[in-house]
Amino acid sequence: MTNDNEMIAMLAGMIQGDRWLSADAGPAANELPTDRLWTSDDCAMYFRISRWTFVNRLSKKPGFPKPHIETSQRMRRWLPEDIQEYRTKRGR
Repeated sequence: MTNDNEMIAMLAGMIQGDRWLSADAGPAANELPTDRLWTSDDCAMYFRISRWTFVNRLSKKPGFPKPHIETSQRMRRWLPEDIQEYRTKRGR
């Protein structure tokens, strides 16, 4: 019976959209730290897109902020303020 109750609770949570049940249950955009530079993963979470889409599409668009630190393609970090400003200007 416990398994049935757990299943019902899980389904109810999915219907309500509980974040802990989401496949991408990372922090919400407003929960990302602003006291450190953001990684590609952080930026992708902020825009609510996949990391692949961020790295291969959004970060390559003209006008997108350049990384604050770029020691290699895998080691790029952005200022949170730059990313937030871009999103505000973009209207999303």
